Amino acid sequence: MEKQEVTELIAVDLSAAFDTVDHGIFTDVHNKQYGCTSTALGWIDTYLRPRPSKRKLSIVISTSTGM
Repeated sequence: MEKQEVTELIAVDLSAAFDTVDHGIFTDVHNKQYGCTSTALGWIDTYLRPRPSKRKLSIVISTSTGM
């Protein structure tokens, strides 16, 4: 900040875009073409995999459903 340099951040929510892509193909391409490591692919897979969700209304809790 003392040098008056510009800092820029662009944030984009791509979660809906990932719903249109086959997740197996997506991770395969990132592994073979871009050389993503197993750790990075694990993060991507965890992000893309459907997660269970429960909803609570007053004192009633729903059954677990995939998101």
